[in-house]
Amino acid sequence: MQSAVFLSPILVFKLAKAGSEYEELVSLVAKALDPNAEIRMSQWVEGPDGNREVDVELRGIVDGKPHFILIECKDWKRPVDIQQVDKLDSKRSDLSADAAMIYSNSGFTKKALRKADRIGIDTVSAIAAGNQLVRLKIERELVVKALAVDSFKMTLYPSPESDRNFPETWDYTTLRYGGLPVVNWLARLSTNLLQRYEGEPKIVEIAAFKTETPFTLEGSHIILRGFRVEMWCSRKWLSQTVREDVSLGVYNHITRRLTVPNKQFWSMGWIDNKAWNEIHVDGEPEQWTRPLKPGSFLLNLTLFKPIQGIEDEDAPLIDDLIGQRRTDLG
Repeated sequence: MQSAVFLSPILVFKLAKAGSEYEELVSLVAKALDPNAEIRMSQWVEGPDGNREVDVELRGIVDGKPHFILIECKDWKRPVDIQQVDKLDSKRSDLSADAAMIYSNSGFTKKALRKADRIGIDTVSAIAAGNQLVRLKIERELVVKALAVDSFKMTLYPSPESDRNFPETWDYTTLRYGGLPVVNWLARLSTNLLQRYEGEPKIVEIAAFKTETPFTLEGSHIILRGFRVEMWCSRKWLSQTVREDVSLGVYNHITRRLTVPNKQFWSMGWIDNKAWNEIHVDGEPEQWTRPLKPGSFLLNLTLFKPIQGIEDEDAPLIDDLIGQRRTDLG
């Protein structure tokens, strides 16, 4: 009796190369940065000792000449160290690359950054908002200027008739013109003065009305000829750490700059108005004076704390009443 022979099928699985998803992301970033370049992943490029594997190969034209950028991709959980910089430097030489870059999904050690900066290798990370593959979270110290009215005093100049019955003490929030709170006009005035006379410790605004004008104070009618407002002001520098992101871009670990390609958006995380910390500097902080390269931008914010107005009410048109005004400083 002839026995049957059963042959088991042999299944061959082609395993995806480790880091291939990150290479795809890096390729997308590279294409966004240079849409005209030819970008290929997982290539073998011939060198003096045979073929060398290249994670991402970018070829284009710079100044009319062929340009080859060699890109290594490290989708690691630990920072890239100096040994990887040395290896890429050797590969760059063997393959006669015009430039070399390391994309790391977990940052770099200090030694790696120091060596890469010295030999001209870019140490960067791919950024893509909402992409769970991206491990790196970019946080930046946001430094803002804070201009504030710390305290103020308002003096009213009533007509002779109103002066006889003018109260010795009064609440400035009850002063109204046309039914609207004058303090809301003071809020706008103080904001303009803080900006115009930035850094002045004391600003005094004196105004005379064109004619004697009716107001109400604590519900009673009064006639005013003008007023005087003394404001004691300050300028401070505040900072807090905020999240920075881009829909698709690249973060340079040496320059600490985020590059936003064309047609991509940049975003900044929530600012907590209770989380500011005062910093003490001579002059202006470095973040405010840093020179900008072409195509770059710097976000500088100024926080104003003027005289506080009354919410949900408009400001009266006091400027139309003023015939003469003067601003004194100090």
